[in-house]
Amino acid sequence: RPRFRQWLPARYLIKLKYEVYGVGRKIKPWRLNSRIVDRYIHTKNNDIIEILNTLKPNVIINFSANGAYSFQDNFVNIINSNLVLLEQIARWATENRTYIIHAGSSSEYGFNSGGPSEDSKAIPNRL
Repeated sequence: RPRFRQWLPARYLIKLKYEVYGVGRKIKPWRLNSRIVDRYIHTKNNDIIEILNTLKPNVIINFSANGAYSFQDNFVNIINSNLVLLEQIARWATENRTYIIHAGSSSEYGFNSGGPSEDSKAIPNRL
């Protein structure tokens, strides 16, 4: 059975009998689906590769993003979440022939965030 990473679509994938895991930096995320609470892995010290090597997912759905909110202003965290982590996941996925879906964040729309259509131009206000 395919394995998926992340919890937002978890309730739908669980209904379809997929094995779903959530991975993140928060110890107890407030949006954690109750059906996946026992399959949530708290990352520490940038151990995403070790986690991926353990889970060996067929599909990775990446929702990680930093900088969309005004309180997310730590430049190092923004770079690590939006660039370094994505590059690590993409490299692992390529080497392991795994599909990756990168969902991005609302900050990609930035100044064009008032309900843009799919073909609207992105005007990012954050990295």
